[in-house]
Amino acid sequence: MKFKMIDKLILSTLIISKFAVASNFKPGTYIGSAPGYKDNIQVEVKVNSKKIESVKIVKHDESPLISDVALQRIPAEVVEYQSLGVDEVAGATATSKGVIAAITRALRAAGGDLNTLRKKVVTNTVKENREYNADVIVVGGGGAGLAAAVSAHQNGATVLVLEKMPRVGGNTLIAGSAYNAVDPKRQKPLGIEDSVDLHYKHTFEGGDKLGKPVLIKTFVENSYPGIEWLESLGMGFKDEIFTVLGALYPRSHKPEKPLGTGFIGTYEDYISKNKGITVLTDTKVEDLILENGRVVGVKALGRKENIVAKAKNGVVIATGGFGANVELRQHYNSKLTKDIPTTNHPGATGEVMFMAAEKAAANLVGLQYIQLLPMGDPINGSLSGNIEGSVEDRIFVNKSGKRFVAEDERRDVMTNALFEQEDTYMWTIVDAHTYPTEQGKNNFNGATRFVMKSYDMLKVA
Repeated sequence: MKFKMIDKLILSTLIISKFAVASNFKPGTYIGSAPGYKDNIQVEVKVNSKKIESVKIVKHDESPLISDVALQRIPAEVVEYQSLGVDEVAGATATSKGVIAAITRALRAAGGDLNTLRKKVVTNTVKENREYNADVIVVGGGGAGLAAAVSAHQNGATVLVLEKMPRVGGNTLIAGSAYNAVDPKRQKPLGIEDSVDLHYKHTFEGGDKLGKPVLIKTFVENSYPGIEWLESLGMGFKDEIFTVLGALYPRSHKPEKPLGTGFIGTYEDYISKNKGITVLTDTKVEDLILENGRVVGVKALGRKENIVAKAKNGVVIATGGFGANVELRQHYNSKLTKDIPTTNHPGATGEVMFMAAEKAAANLVGLQYIQLLPMGDPINGSLSGNIEGSVEDRIFVNKSGKRFVAEDERRDVMTNALFEQEDTYMWTIVDAHTYPTEQGKNNFNGATRFVMKSYDMLKVA
């Protein structure tokens, strides 16, 4: 089965407005450093008297996969456009700002005219029209989309994945990545008795019995086979079993790699080693193509292409939710005002889901049930500032130092209780047995010393 790509118009013109760089650089190699998402990013910038010759990242502690595009694209574009006025990479804003700031400091040391260098790069691209054909098209390159792509390929299909963000991964890549499944192999040695029926009970009752029993049954019966499938692809899980925040029983599995990099990296490894799956990033689906009431393809806009993609066997929409879309989430839950940050990545805006409803009569259900989580950073919503582990190892107290909710409750129960506290604020209390050392890393691969420093808590014990 051969993947086909048809060029409808092989013509692409790129007009770039470049700004003259001041010729007062002092030739040489300069080092610049600035804070990134986790720690300082260090760059090496080489200049001659008239131009920037090269920019290299020489040191960083940014999250793998999440920050890769920013670390690669920004230095390349600074050299290409001879400008600091390049775009930040969506989904890696802190890393982007850190890279640009570090380059700026190096160019300042080199005597560059920063006012000129900071002028915005203006590009005018005449995009080429291109048509793609595949057996299966997957819209959305997050955990669900890549899993669908790999599974379809294993079943003999050629696959095209379209992802609007600069990188694949979606929410999965930045998640805590705990995976709940009944797993006697790991649970029994730890004295944990579990069953699929108990997992079903917790899931059904934990959702106020509003979930569809047949779907919940499918979910709980296939959770452990899902782990086995991932392991067959090369993903590793630790033997440790714990209770992730909001879970009702110790059946949470922790991947060997931090965040969701284990999941996404596993899919990317498979895709890189097998022909027949093409992934296009920076590619936003603008419309669905229907024939006789059936979705047979999509129209999309890439960085340099106008795309028409047709699917022989089906189009999978795996674009996630809309947690980053304030207007939509307020429509379904008025509590979620713009001052409440989201743990979602910035691409979780929901447009394709609603496009499917409007264009193809997709049945959208349960949109009012938006999961709330009490452990996000109160400033930016990120989960990466956590220093906790399992729910058994901590207590929550409000600003008056009083415990106000059971820590092993459902997430919505804990969050609604938090809404009732002064300033919607709480502290997490842990002891010497569970408190991480300054040399350790949390569930989100954040070095404890930097997590603590960011909250001015370095000396708290």
